[in-house]
Formats: sequence, structure tokens, C-alpha cells
Amino acid sequence: MDKIDLHTHSISSFDSNIRLDLAIKVAKKICLKGIAVTDHNKFTKVKFIEKDFIVIDGMEISTDVGEILVYGIQETIKSHMPLDETIDKAHQQGAIAVAAHPFDSLRKGIGKGASKKFDGIEVFNSRNCFNVSNRKAELESIKAGLPPTGGSDAHTIQEIGSAFTLFSSVENQDDVLKAIKKGKCRPVGKTSWILVHAKSYAIRLEKIFGLI
Repeated sequence: MDKIDLHTHSISSFDSNIRLDLAIKVAKKICLKGIAVTDHNKFTKVKFIEKDFIVIDGMEISTDVGEILVYGIQETIKSHMPLDETIDKAHQQGAIAVAAHPFDSLRKGIGKGASKKFDGIEVFNSRNCFNVSNRKAELESIKAGLPPTGGSDAHTIQEIGSAFTLFSSVENQDDVLKAIKKGKCRPVGKTSWILVHAKSYAIRLEKIFGLI
């Protein structure tokens, strides 16, 4: 089985200090087959590719009702647009859209009533420190008939791989996107300590004051 962490951030996000070269090194060390780079409202194109390692081009986008993940994009998608319009923009690029941490009490997810245009729902996010949020997302995935995914939502290097999505066999980004759309994937993971949110806030302040 191939393990892909479908939700990671890099130093390009306002609240993350992860260097992508180090992220890939750590991911390979813990036997991940790949990661999705999903910076906040910004498309970070990874220009260096490791052999036998998959990097998925993505974003975490703020819409008018909550955050979503897009995978397989080619360029930045504007943030704070209506949800369905944002998903349409992703599909126009050949990308897929997944509801991010829809029931997390600490961040803005879409909550109930997932758009029928979604390609999946993130049912396990390690930063959902109260696991009831993940359980609600799992139930919503079943109710909506949408494939379940999982990711660490890593903002620090230590978080990478704390959650991931299992695939039977994937060799590239296209394989991953097709498998998600067909529901041929399964999320696995563990929740992080709530203090990871404090760490992200500290990173944000360090960037504001020019310390990073």
C-alpha cells in the first residue's frame, strides 16, 4: 500500500515554517510515497522532484463558507469566492476538490451539506484535536457518498505523516487523483496535541515581526 499525506504546508503559508526539501526528506524517511503541498490561498510549485516520490500540486483555499483542498492544479485559484465557483475553477484546471476539516471547531470548515460538486471529504485531519470533528466528517462522507481522504495538515516538520491516505498502488499525481475520485483510498492517522495550533500562531507572529 502507498501512503500519501494529502495535507501539508510549507514556509509559503503564513503559519508554517516547513522547508519543502526537508519535508520530502522526512516524508521518505517515514516511508511516505508522497505529499500534497497545500499552502493557504497560494499555489507553491515544487520544482525539484525526488525519484520514486510523488508531489501533488495543491492549495488550501478559503471560500465564502469555509476552506477546501484542491489537488492537481496548474495555477493559483482566487480565494474568498463562492464555494461552487471555486470548485468549478479547480475542475477547469483538471484538478479535484475536497472539503477540508469540515467540522473542526478551531478552523472554518464547510460544515454540513457538502456541495455535490466535491470529489471527496477530508475525514481525518490530525489537527482536529477533538476527534469528534473527524467522526462527523466521516459520517458526512458516507451521507454524501463522497470518497474519504486524510492528511496531517502539517505546519511543522514533526507533524508530517501523522495522518495520510492509503492507496493500493500509485505512481504519479494523475494516479492519485483518479483513485480519490473512484473512492479507492482510505484515511489513516492519529490526532495531534492541541498545542500544535499554538505553535502555528507563534510562527505567524515570528513572520509578522520578521524573525523568520
